[in-house]
Formats: sequence, C-alpha cells, structure tokens
Amino acid sequence: MRRLPVEMIRGTETLAKDIYDNMGTILMTAGILMKPEYKARLSALGIRYIYVEDDLALGIHVEEEIENQIKEHCQQSVQDILEKYITSGSKELDRLKDISKEVIMDVMENPHVMYNIAGVRRKSESMYSHSLSVCTMSVMIALRHGLSRKKVEDIAVGSLLHDIGFSMSVFDGDFCYETLSPRQQREVRMHVITGYEIVEKEDWISKEAKEIILSHHERLDGSGYPRQLPAEKQGIGVRIVAVCDEFDRMVYGYFIKQYKVPEAFNRVIAKSGKELDTEVVKTFYESVAAYPNGSIVLTSTGEIGIVLRQNYKLPMHPVLRMIADASGKKYSTWIEKDLSKDVSLLIRDVLE
Repeated sequence: MRRLPVEMIRGTETLAKDIYDNMGTILMTAGILMKPEYKARLSALGIRYIYVEDDLALGIHVEEEIENQIKEHCQQSVQDILEKYITSGSKELDRLKDISKEVIMDVMENPHVMYNIAGVRRKSESMYSHSLSVCTMSVMIALRHGLSRKKVEDIAVGSLLHDIGFSMSVFDGDFCYETLSPRQQREVRMHVITGYEIVEKEDWISKEAKEIILSHHERLDGSGYPRQLPAEKQGIGVRIVAVCDEFDRMVYGYFIKQYKVPEAFNRVIAKSGKELDTEVVKTFYESVAAYPNGSIVLTSTGEIGIVLRQNYKLPMHPVLRMIADASGKKYSTWIEKDLSKDVSLLIRDVLE
C-alpha cells in the first residue's frame, strides 16, 4: 500500500482504503480499480491523495505509519468534541484529556517507530488533523526527551488545543499568512490570545498546557508572538510544540506555503538554535521520516527507487526498493538498498 497524489492516477491502481466524504459516507470502496476519470471528481471534493495497491506498493511497511494509526483511532472524537464546542459552547472539552492519554499510549506502544507523514488530509478537517498530528509528534518527542508522564500529558493536551483560538476566528485555515495585509496578519496572530482566553478558567487544563496554547508561536530569537518571550522563559512544552507545529503547517500548507516533506524537514533543521530549540530539533530529526514510506525518489546515482521502510534515527537514510536504473530501464528483479549501509548513496529529489 502506498499514498498516491490524485492527479497521478493512471488507471492501473487498486484502491487500498475506502474514500469518505465530509459526512462520513463512503464514496469509493477499497478493492475497486481506479480510473483516470475519477481524478476530477476527487479533486473537486478536496481529496488530494488516495491509498493504492499497485506494482510499486509491493513491500511497503504501512504498519510504521503511526500518523494514520492515531488518526483513525482518535480523529473523529477530536473533531466531534471541538465542533460541539464551536457550535454550542459544549462543556465536553475535558474529554480531550482522555484522548491525549490514548495518543500517549499509541506512541508508547511503538517506541522505535519514526513519524512517517503519509496522511490524507482534506480542507474540511484541516484544523482537527493538524492538531492531532502536532499532538502525536509532540508526544513522541516529549517521551524521547525522557520527560515525566505528567509533563507529557500536559504537552499532549496543550498541543491538541493549541489552535482552538481559530474556532472563534473568521479565518478557517484556507489562506497563506504571507499574502495577508498587515491588519489581517494581526488578526491571525490573535488566535493564540483568543485560545488562551477560552481555556483560562478551565481548571482541568494545567498551567503548562495553557502556556502552550498562548506561546507556541514564540521563537528563541524573540521574533515570535504574542509576547516576544526570551528563550529562557519558554518552557519545554512550548519549544516542542513550536517545532511540530512549524513542520506540520509547512507539509500541509496550513496557513503558509506548502512544501514537500524533505524540504519542510530541512527548513526546520535550518532554524535550529535560531528560532527553534536545538535539543528539540535534534530529537525531531531522529523521530520524523524525511522521506515517507511510499515516496518515489531519485538517487545521487540517477536511479529511481521507492521508500520501503525507515531506519530508526536515520531519517535521511531509509531502505529503498530500486525501480529503474540511471538510463530509466526498469529492474526485472527485486533490488533493495539500505542507505544506512551505503553512505555514498544519497537521495537527490522526491518524484511524484
């Protein structure tokens, strides 16, 4: 099974996962043969990726995709709780504490797995998927930093609610921050203050979790908002969520320009020690796959391969199944190359 951009459907792929609309109704059932004419319909519904089985998907280890595992386990509950709050001021926000514990347990059950961005995210679910994705990565990093269970739970709750301020905003995530007017950018930045005000009197939310909601856009060099806090006043939870939020927004184009996963990965690394915490970024580097499973890549030797699986703590060096040689001729036999064992072989680009 592998993720495939909708625009790349050729008509030779078998759908591997059901496709749902925004109401939860099945549009297409796993097992059907995809057709090129489906591309326009799926794109119109805001569906950018699907999961397929084809000749390239052979051998890909989907069990490593913890993002999908947790999304399928928890996202509908997160969406229901937040939508009830948005529409009726529901008092059920505290149910998110139980969901945060479920995320922690899911991550703890996969202690050596790398976060493999492979999710299929539609516009209508962007805030909920973003919050859950940031929560998953934040929990993974917090656990690998050896933080106490209480601290990890605070980070999980704060990251799940970090963008709740947008529930009261005219902005729904379908914009690019850089293209907004100065007045509109100020309105966007208000979401952290609005979010803090929403949870300020909730006694089930810890002080640290509330601080994450208020300060996850602060930066070490003082360039963040809303208070331009100096580095020494930013707690570990704030620093962890800042990294995960930055990465997820770049990968999915949430508020900002969208980047391919490796480029977003490298942009986060480049901010280490300047805007983002060095130790947190180091753990991020060891925990997140720069080249997700199923990515088709071009190597430094000109060969084309597909990422089969990850090497723990070595995000730039996954295991590839080679598809074609430098001349473009397809291999007739299975050739597997582990980039952690051949340091001279590098990935030059991702091909979609």
